Amino acid sequence: MLVELFLSVFSLGGKLYRVFRQHGWGKRLLVVWERRTNWTVRGYDEVFQPTALLEYLLEYPGEAALLNRLKAQGLIADAEYVDYTTSQKAFVGLLFELTDEGEEKFEDVVSATLAYAEQLRTSVTETYILDFFDEFARVSNRSWTYKDPEDAVSAVIAAAEKLAVLPQRPDMVIAGGEFVSLPGDRTLLVDVLKEELESFGRARASAFVVLPEDTARGSAEVVHAFRPYGVQFSVSALPSLAQAEKVGERISRTDAAEKMELLHAELASEDLISHSMLESSAFPLPPVLACNVAATVALTPRRVPEICQSLSPVQFPIKGGRSDSELRESSELPLGPRSESLEDAEVEEERKKLEASGPPCVLVTEESFSVFWKNAEPFNKPIVRGYFKLRVSAEDATAQNTLYGKIFATLAGERARTALASFQGCGVDLLMSFTNGALVLEIQAFSELFAPVLERLIEVLKESQDTVKQSDFNKIFNTLKVQLSDFSTVTPFELALDVALSVVRRNRFSQLDLRSAVTDASSQFEDFKAFLEKVLTKNALDVFIMGDIDYEEARKLAEDFRAALSKQPLPFSESAGSEILNLADDIEIRFSNPIPEDATNAYVSLYVTHPPPDMMEMVVYSLIGEVISSPFFDTIRTHWMDGYVAAAAVREVPPAMTLATIVQVRTEAEAQKSLVRRK
Repeated sequence: MLVELFLSVFSLGGKLYRVFRQHGWGKRLLVVWERRTNWTVRGYDEVFQPTALLEYLLEYPGEAALLNRLKAQGLIADAEYVDYTTSQKAFVGLLFELTDEGEEKFEDVVSATLAYAEQLRTSVTETYILDFFDEFARVSNRSWTYKDPEDAVSAVIAAAEKLAVLPQRPDMVIAGGEFVSLPGDRTLLVDVLKEELESFGRARASAFVVLPEDTARGSAEVVHAFRPYGVQFSVSALPSLAQAEKVGERISRTDAAEKMELLHAELASEDLISHSMLESSAFPLPPVLACNVAATVALTPRRVPEICQSLSPVQFPIKGGRSDSELRESSELPLGPRSESLEDAEVEEERKKLEASGPPCVLVTEESFSVFWKNAEPFNKPIVRGYFKLRVSAEDATAQNTLYGKIFATLAGERARTALASFQGCGVDLLMSFTNGALVLEIQAFSELFAPVLERLIEVLKESQDTVKQSDFNKIFNTLKVQLSDFSTVTPFELALDVALSVVRRNRFSQLDLRSAVTDASSQFEDFKAFLEKVLTKNALDVFIMGDIDYEEARKLAEDFRAALSKQPLPFSESAGSEILNLADDIEIRFSNPIPEDATNAYVSLYVTHPPPDMMEMVVYSLIGEVISSPFFDTIRTHWMDGYVAAAAVREVPPAMTLATIVQVRTEAEAQKSLVRRK
């Protein structure tokens, strides 16, 4: 909505738009800068991606960087880079999720962002640009070379769009926007980027903030309306550059800088140093991209250990009772008779096929610790992926501990982004969450970066377990409290489905459950520390590492992870899981719609299969879902004309499956149930 509003009202930059909040809108702030745009610029975007530098500079997560300082000040909960490009209009920017304090002081967020952008506009040098793109091209092209295949429909659509932009460059139809082809004349690259950086000027900036109506209206004499949606907004000027730089200097100060400034001020008051020596802090320019990875690599075949043969459910055929090690030794000797060498080649080829299609190798299987590894297709590429699932006990998997787990995942995730700032832009992906009684981490990195990234991440997790400040806890707790009490971003049937799944699935808690677990930050901090010390450290650990990594190293990294985060092993049989309850009878749950200003009711029916269905049953249930959701039934539904939506589909809820039927309507609950029965 903010993007559509920007496109419709933007004429000249330098404006601040206060948008009246409507149902379903959160605390959002969008700061954008207009880029110049035409078909030539769009061609540059496809060939060497100049906005990659802008994204890197705006999103850099270093300790003293813009986003980190705004979080440290308690003004934002999160932020992400956004861009939009057509032949008529284009912009780049940052979309902020504000805290309560950030909503009150949104002008500080705007000012700090404008100050940082002005600093980028004037301080990025030609050398910085060239060094960045030399490294960016290596990383981007390696990622493109070894990326996972797309589905056919997505690939065709993307190719058609690129062909419209670059009709004279059919070679870019597949690789455009991903493979970086730097111009031979580096002067062109520098000129294009200098023009892009000029976009960061205040005159080309606009800000859109979503506020309650009273706050948004303020003292504005004129209230405008965005007609398609009836959205109202007021317009004023952005803070001046002098004001922005003053606020930026204040927000950019780290704790150490503030202490040093106080010391300098004290010394100056005693005439021990001159006042001219007091220099204001500023956001530092992020270091130039330096991933130190090769553009291309030669894959080395990874040895499959003996344990894979003994524990894997798929047994690889070795002719004549020869052991796995004997087969490897024979492959290193000079070739014998033709028949034997052909037989060995056939056996080896069959072995590779079985490895590719078979399950991962079980490196460790203990009562509370398991490690799986796989290097065959589709993971035999210079990328390593890791999946870690740290399970707490089923007894401790309560709504309150799930709340604490989410706070820990947020805290550790923010610290990890800062600690791994040197890997920003280097193809490292990290997802961290706490759900179903388990801390889950998913990591992906190039082969040579995986081990150092994981080792640093283990340090951060250990540090986050052992050291947590109440101020850090309070910030995350208060933000999460607001999010759990805000139902404006969900529909009634989504909320009903959330509750239904929490009933049938073990250790899963709905938004309503988590909201009830929130009380007061000051009283819950001690409970949170107890959770870290006694609950999170008593765990069972699953690890799956796949890709271009030796099994010995994979096992060592898994053991290092366990040693750092597990003080008391927990048998898997006692750990939290995702089992589905085997209900003897139907269960019906009713609760009031907690969504403000929403008069609709929702009815969600879950038909849960137990035991898990076979393939034929899944096909039947899928067909039933498609029939209920078909346009034919949509036509029949228009008879009621009361604005409800209905759908049905099969949902995978391992180890069971559900057929979910959804109706949302303005009529009473009993009438909704009758509508479902008619289907």
